[in-house]
Amino acid sequence: MTRATPAALVLLLAGCSVGSGEGWVRGEIFLPVCGYPAAGDDAGGGSSYELAVRYLFGDVVDDTIDIRLQDSGVFVDRADGLVIHVRNRHDVVEALRAGGPVVVPVYSEYPPLPVTGPDLVVRMSLYLNGSCTAAFPDFGRGVGQIEFTSMYARTADGDHANIDRIRGTFTGVEFRDERPEVAVDGAAPWARIDGSFDFDYTRGRPAQPFP
Repeated sequence: MTRATPAALVLLLAGCSVGSGEGWVRGEIFLPVCGYPAAGDDAGGGSSYELAVRYLFGDVVDDTIDIRLQDSGVFVDRADGLVIHVRNRHDVVEALRAGGPVVVPVYSEYPPLPVTGPDLVVRMSLYLNGSCTAAFPDFGRGVGQIEFTSMYARTADGDHANIDRIRGTFTGVEFRDERPEVAVDGAAPWARIDGSFDFDYTRGRPAQPFP
């Protein structure tokens, strides 16, 4: 993962709002250089992993929203966390209005904008900039799916109601660092995670951790 410049990080976190709620992320990682070796059996698994989610951020820019689950309130270049980028939150809200949860694909690369129909697109990036400074793995292209049951909306943006709650779950989202120079005996570092988040996008509150 390419590390952002300090100036870019200031701009990134300045636009974020910390909401009250909770979240968790856990799964498996194969990244020996940072203490995540392969499992001690023949199943081909990695080491267990858990992100201690203490901060939940929402960052809205026009149609998009970045949902960030992070272990601390420091800048991204010194933290561990997960970013969930929703390309069109309005279309997620509209799909939720139609009834039931909305399942959105997690893409490794952005697909083209649809000519017609809803734009349901998510990208995920897992970063270990606090705990894995020996490697800075490139886990920036998750693949899988995520299910939303609530999404931030505002009538001023054309939505039908003011909604603060952001709620979703994901299972088995996979990341691989395919750079040849970081392979271990020919095997690429990888991560596979599950998670959940449920928090209010709250404007104007100072950043503070959750118990």
